[in-house]
Amino acid sequence: MKNSGVLVTSEFFFILKLPASKPVFERYETYLMEALDGIPKLKLPEQKRGLLELRTYESYNEDAARRKIDMFNNEELPLFEKVGLHPVFFGKILAGKLMPALMYMLWFTDMDERNTNWKKFGESSEWKIMSGKAINADTVSKVHKKFLVPTDYSQI
Repeated sequence: MKNSGVLVTSEFFFILKLPASKPVFERYETYLMEALDGIPKLKLPEQKRGLLELRTYESYNEDAARRKIDMFNNEELPLFEKVGLHPVFFGKILAGKLMPALMYMLWFTDMDERNTNWKKFGESSEWKIMSGKAINADTVSKVHKKFLVPTDYSQI
């Protein structure tokens, strides 16, 4: 069925008819983000991805958030690629409840790959140098992590 230029399937109508005792979700959050210069477009993961990691970095003020974004754009993203932290997207949160903050998603084949590659990142001399710079100090005040398993029909 076509409605205002949007494809509406029978599954959609099924969801609308569910009773209050069987909700599809409890609540949802919406964020508006601006892509970081270092990764301006969504990078679709390889089909072998079995785990997605969604991370949000809160900063204590706008300047700290700007410095963290600069750190990603100028130094951190190339290191992510080098050690196998596979990016899907990186964005500055423009509207949402956790501002100022940035959010990004990584993909891995499984939790073992994730743990191994984060360890490589943390132990790398490049990370130790960049994280030791005064300009990069105190840029993140809180980290949120969510692990997601993509379905076979997932677009990501």
